[in-house]
Amino acid sequence: LHFCAALLLVPLWRDVHFFFAHRMLHFNALYAQVHSLHHRNTDVEPFSGLCMHPVEHLYYFACALPSLLLLTTPFALLWNGVHLLLSPGASHSGFEDHWQADAYHYFHHRYVSCNYAGTNAGFLDVWFGSFVDTLKPTDQKGCKPRPDAKATLTRPPSLEFAAYLALSAGCVLAWAVAASDVAAGAHAAAPRLAAHLAVLAGFGPVAAASAVTGITRSGGGAPRGGPLKTGLLLAC
Repeated sequence: LHFCAALLLVPLWRDVHFFFAHRMLHFNALYAQVHSLHHRNTDVEPFSGLCMHPVEHLYYFACALPSLLLLTTPFALLWNGVHLLLSPGASHSGFEDHWQADAYHYFHHRYVSCNYAGTNAGFLDVWFGSFVDTLKPTDQKGCKPRPDAKATLTRPPSLEFAAYLALSAGCVLAWAVAASDVAAGAHAAAPRLAAHLAVLAGFGPVAAASAVTGITRSGGGAPRGGPLKTGLLLAC
């Protein structure tokens, strides 16, 4: 029974988690500092699926957290992990009409502010008003390239990029070091300290992104829509 439940529910949970985590990454600060790195891939292919900022990996792979916190079958964790690793290659397999193509996610990389969900959860995009299923008229005769001045390996990283990477890494490393000490038996876990470090690891990168973006005035990708739906997104 547990096996069947995990087999059916993990893909559903993955779709819902992906939509809200992905939509969160399109808010101004997180898009400017984190998710814009993934969006340098404008003509996607399978290897671009997991090509993302380290902080984005933190929120993407958090989908496996229920399998670690709840009393579930080991298959649920394994199935969740396999789904997390393999599905990005499929969803970034391009626009072509073949058995695993994902034109909707291709449109997301082309136009940025649409189709935040996977194909199976497209109803969420419909409800939040971000669903697009056709090319814009200007792209009907072929998409024009969208250059990104940051997408180069020939120049050193900007101070903005380095500052955010250092701040977000500090947030996560503080938790990782403390967790390693507890696992090694160096000292007992203090519940209050553990909670503070968990909050720092989870929300510290968001605060750091807001600070760096506010200082550098970077552009973002805030979602459109009414205050009720935007508030619901923030709450989720």
